[in-house]
Amino acid sequence: MVAPFDWSAYQATLDNLFHREGDAYPAGSNEYEELKDFVARLAKFRAAQAKRGVEESTSADAEAADRLGIPAKFDTRYRVNVGLITDHKRRAAQHRGGCSLPGERVEEYKQMLVLYEDFRQKRQFAKLLKLQTDRAALPISSFAAEITAAVESSQAVVIAGDTGCGKSTQLPQLLMTSGFKQIAVTQPRRIAAVSLCRRVAFETLNEYGDEIAYKIRFDSTRGRGTKVVFLTEGVLLREMVGDPTLKQYEVLVVDEVHERHLSTDLLLGLLKGILAERPDLRVILMSATIDLARYSAYFGNAPVVQVPGRLYPITVEYLPQQPDDEKAQSSAREGGKRRERRGAQRIDARPYLKILERIDQQFPAEQRGDMLVFLSGMQEMTTVADALRPYAAHTRRWVVLLLHSALSVEEQDKVFDIAPDGVRKCVLSTNIAETSVTIDGIRFVVDSGRVKEMTHDVAGSLTQSLQEGWISRASAEQRAGRAGRTGPGHCFRLYSQTDFASFPEFTTPEIRRVGLEQLVLQILALGGGDPRSFDFLDPPPPESLEAAVRSLVSHEAVRAAPSYLEGGREHLVLTPLGEVLSGLPVDVPLGKMLVLGSLFHLSGPVVAMAAALSVQSPFIRLPDGEEGDEARVARQSLRSEHGDAFTLAATFGRWIAIKRGRGGDDSKASGKWCKRHGLEEQRLYEMAKLQRQFQDLLTESGLLKKARGGGMGGGELRRDPLKRKREQQQRRDAQAHLHELQRKRDRDRGRKVLKLSEPLETEPEPEPEPDPDDGAPPEPLDIRSLELKLTVDLEALAEATGRTLGRNDVNLLKVIIASGLYPNVAVPDPNNSQRRESEALFHTRHVADARLHPASVLVGAEVPPTAREVLVYTTLLETHKLYVTNLVRLPALPALLLTGQRIHTTPDCRRLLVDDWLLLRIKEAPDVAQHVVKTACELRASVSKLLRIRLRSHGPAAKESAAAAAAADAPDWVQELVESVRSDEEVYSDDLADRLAQLLDTTVSYTCERIQPQHVPGQFARSKPPNPDRDSAAAPLLRAARAALSEGDQSAPEEGVQVAPFLRWGSLEPFESPFVGHSVHMRKHWQCPVCGEKLLMNLNEIEEHLEAHEGESKKEMFERAAERADHGKGGPDGVRGLAKQAFNGGEESESLEGEGVRVPVQQAGETSGEVENRKTMGDDVGMQAGSAEPEKRETVSAVQRKRYVCEQCDSKVYLFTPPQVLQHKRTHK
Repeated sequence: MVAPFDWSAYQATLDNLFHREGDAYPAGSNEYEELKDFVARLAKFRAAQAKRGVEESTSADAEAADRLGIPAKFDTRYRVNVGLITDHKRRAAQHRGGCSLPGERVEEYKQMLVLYEDFRQKRQFAKLLKLQTDRAALPISSFAAEITAAVESSQAVVIAGDTGCGKSTQLPQLLMTSGFKQIAVTQPRRIAAVSLCRRVAFETLNEYGDEIAYKIRFDSTRGRGTKVVFLTEGVLLREMVGDPTLKQYEVLVVDEVHERHLSTDLLLGLLKGILAERPDLRVILMSATIDLARYSAYFGNAPVVQVPGRLYPITVEYLPQQPDDEKAQSSAREGGKRRERRGAQRIDARPYLKILERIDQQFPAEQRGDMLVFLSGMQEMTTVADALRPYAAHTRRWVVLLLHSALSVEEQDKVFDIAPDGVRKCVLSTNIAETSVTIDGIRFVVDSGRVKEMTHDVAGSLTQSLQEGWISRASAEQRAGRAGRTGPGHCFRLYSQTDFASFPEFTTPEIRRVGLEQLVLQILALGGGDPRSFDFLDPPPPESLEAAVRSLVSHEAVRAAPSYLEGGREHLVLTPLGEVLSGLPVDVPLGKMLVLGSLFHLSGPVVAMAAALSVQSPFIRLPDGEEGDEARVARQSLRSEHGDAFTLAATFGRWIAIKRGRGGDDSKASGKWCKRHGLEEQRLYEMAKLQRQFQDLLTESGLLKKARGGGMGGGELRRDPLKRKREQQQRRDAQAHLHELQRKRDRDRGRKVLKLSEPLETEPEPEPEPDPDDGAPPEPLDIRSLELKLTVDLEALAEATGRTLGRNDVNLLKVIIASGLYPNVAVPDPNNSQRRESEALFHTRHVADARLHPASVLVGAEVPPTAREVLVYTTLLETHKLYVTNLVRLPALPALLLTGQRIHTTPDCRRLLVDDWLLLRIKEAPDVAQHVVKTACELRASVSKLLRIRLRSHGPAAKESAAAAAAADAPDWVQELVESVRSDEEVYSDDLADRLAQLLDTTVSYTCERIQPQHVPGQFARSKPPNPDRDSAAAPLLRAARAALSEGDQSAPEEGVQVAPFLRWGSLEPFESPFVGHSVHMRKHWQCPVCGEKLLMNLNEIEEHLEAHEGESKKEMFERAAERADHGKGGPDGVRGLAKQAFNGGEESESLEGEGVRVPVQQAGETSGEVENRKTMGDDVGMQAGSAEPEKRETVSAVQRKRYVCEQCDSKVYLFTPPQVLQHKRTHK
């Protein structure tokens, strides 16, 4: 037998002749690797064919062929309809030393390339034929005419189809064939938008064109020829800011509307209003599980198209898990509730391993079919993966993959690759794979029935809780449907059928469980009217909406404007600050940080911090072992003692400096650096893009000057027209090169075959980067670096983020962070010094005993937070414990004075109560305490003034005459304060920044403590406002400051005076009573003798209630009281006397110590004789222990008294002890 020719021995020569960059099959591409295998097989086949040809061919055949003028033997090239143009002859001539391959072999190899191209095309045509056959078999195909008719006749259409019917991929194609040219399809997640775009592009043969595109945050493939664009709901809402009626689109498809995200509900409400303005617009709502009647009615009885049935059947099997603790559990459902309560219980991976074993036993390996497992979170996924990987490595029949938004794009794309022959994929995912994302080949679904959702406790603690709970029945059906898309499926539900029946029908809308601040801002910015009257599909809870409004008002983002309609209530409008915040794609606190950072020329560090806090942390969880220990040591150089925001900013700055090295394209060095420090570089790329986005938005709002360079570096080139033109050309060339690289990446990416030889059991976390020592960086990294160069001016960014921060800079950054994040403040527990670091407790206003998040740099800090410090945080996260996350530490006194929303002080300002939960005691002379408070007031007023100036708005004019009159008698320093507040002179931000920073370095001695809610009332003064005769300096100060700050509350209560919107002077008791903490225990049941209302009050609260009746004359009040008490008009003298009488003589009264002597009081309906009876019986219900003869009076406990109804006294009710009952009975004998 003739041996086949060994082409691999000449591979270097062949690469030089036929496989250079720009050729049909460049070296390193997928086609190139497949071509090498094709050539080897073809050579082997030809060698076998040549042996048979020697035995069978004859000279007669050759003579006949020569006589007829045809080839002596058939060549397959004669039926190939393609050709291949190459430049191999010129390259061979240029090759030094000549070509090592004979000329005939070179021509033979070229013929093989033609045959390979023919093979590829036939295979592609076969795939397309199968694809078209599969598309025609989809259930939605038979409803094409009905859908088209509904869209043409109605503005809104509702389509409900079972999972796998093809609605997400086929409807856009159907709309294109119907003549629509501008189609937008929204998806709830970025990964869904990208994957659907690629699928539809493949089916429409537009993989390398721009007719089918996607547009997500930081990335877009949209071009001039785009007809269908897949985009996220958030991106579409942002487009509506510049295009309120969406004129650029003809059809809007809102897919997966059942998920009910905040953006979904807002989008539906806005689209409902747009339809009234644009009769030509069409809106289509789609979902597999949807309340058809409700959505149809919301859009004016829109037509409904139902697409029943799946393409393949799905078998559902319930496998309820028996609880481990039989005493605590009686059913699987109760077990789920117990797991919710405990939270920290580790997931049991054994049921998932048993299912793998069962599949291996029941289904032959030749029957392809992968498995998709739905779990509640990343921790559960990691636990199950660690349990399954040893089995997968041992059997070599499984590849375990993870699908989670926290993973890099490269890791997420692996789930779409193909497993080797005889091997199945096991994809562990959260509910991200529940909708839209389709993984081909899924045959088995394992549904844990669990999901983690973020909820926002508005009414109580303002806590964001990542709570694990049961899914809805609609979600369970969605999950099961993942198994029946490409063939008959099997769904294993790890809960009972009884559990399933008890699930809610639909998932709770996000609008009912999260904070609504950003929603309110978006509604106002998009012209949706007052959010409180917005036409929601499901209105949010009123208390949540009002809490969001209050929060925005406190941040000065919205204000109430009077209504010009008769009888109309005030409506909400955006302030200039709110207009800026509504355009920033971040939460309100981070947006406010960005605005303040631009005021004080610290936009570089603040933008870096805001970008870092807006994405997932780049610090990945480190594995145990030597590699993890090395990363922990390396991270120490990035840690900042000031908090997490400073650490993230420093990390980002170091990474940018490395990226700028050696021409700004040092991808290899940055990859090594990230790997050494345990960082996910993809998050740093996202931070860089977000940083540029923030800068552009702040520039558009006028808060920042135009950046010196938008990318490619070299802002100084812009001054020279020729250099600027050259730079623009370089930028266009770079963009064209980037698009070419992206197309090449997409072409080469394809669907790869997963490698089974990887050490799966030793992968605790996916690596953020491949090993940089394996030669040149991989293509995706080059693309990301080029994108970064085109997006960001690395030189300017490195200068901004790499600047050395002085002490004043750090202090000012802390003020900016605190101003944005307040009221998210935590204080350390005073007993932390007696606890371990991991057990240290911190308290917020509404929640006690929270802990520092384990990922925080303050955990294990050399100097832990002290009692004089507060921590500001971004989120109060509840998992199995309460954690405060993303922390920054600040000195308590200046931080709270600069950020507190309601500050109450004593007349000497030595005691301050901040927002009714933090008590500050200044241990200095009164003039020092007053100076600190005065300085903080001036600085806050200056910041507000500077902000108004920069935002080109003007606050209400001060009443100069009133301010001047009020300040006439004030000391000199008071008049200076008034003048500074009233002054219209320009505020210099640099000087203001220095003064703010210096305030944080105050050396004033003070303490800060958290006080319990029941102790708060006792802090406040119960007397009238301070007497000007007693404190001659105080009254002019209060009058002057209140008049100058005309924004203060003019209808203030009696105690103290509202000096500023955030400060009330003199409202606290000038001294602290030792009984202040016991006022709550001194309350009693009492019935008002004037209005008859039954209340639970102490003596001071009774006084307040009676003073509320002083609208009546004293004569009328006492007449009413006397009439109710039936004791004539000789009542007590004044409110205090009436309060003491009522307090001491109530029917359910209790002894109150310390009130002096009191006498028996006539009760309602009681005659004077009965009073004397009680007196002679020693009834001390109305007597005070500690009177003139205490030794003769027996104090009777309230516990001993019982109600006694005397029938002989017309069924009157008494409160007697048993001896008193007997004595009373004797009086009737």
